[in-house]
Amino acid sequence: MTSVTAGPSPVLSRLPSLTGLRWIAALLVYGFHAATMRVVAEPDQQAVLSKVFTLGLSGVQFFFILSGFVLVWSARPEDSKRAFWRRRAAKIYPNHILMWAVVLLVGLWFTDPVNLRAAVTNLFLLQAWDPTPGHFYSVNTVSWSLSCELFFYFCLPFALPLIRRARPWMLWLVVVAVP
Repeated sequence: MTSVTAGPSPVLSRLPSLTGLRWIAALLVYGFHAATMRVVAEPDQQAVLSKVFTLGLSGVQFFFILSGFVLVWSARPEDSKRAFWRRRAAKIYPNHILMWAVVLLVGLWFTDPVNLRAAVTNLFLLQAWDPTPGHFYSVNTVSWSLSCELFFYFCLPFALPLIRRARPWMLWLVVVAVP
């Protein structure tokens, strides 16, 4: 006879079923960039690539939506805003700072001019919110998405109590109305 222990059920922190969706979104983003950068020289094949991956940019939006879903789903009710922000910063900043430095060093090696204000804005992941021309894609160009994520991370602890209090029909209304 086996004994059953009473106690709280384990909190799920991963959603492995979403890995396949992430792979599809990544493929769409990759294909979109391959098409827009014209990595295929033959015109007919380039046309097919462009046609197939025309909606590939939607993969980025999908990643944002998926990340938001996973963050809300795995949110710790007892968490403080500061603890949440600290965990998020610890997840993205070390790699960002490393790549920021690598890109700057490579740029300096090739004597690319460095706009100090743009570089500092990029370091603090504020470039997506700086309307100055040339700052959005400054230094490590793909870090614009981290700049957006950082803003979402800032907003989530304020929105989460409202989301938790909302009735399910209200959440479905938002899901249907927003697109």
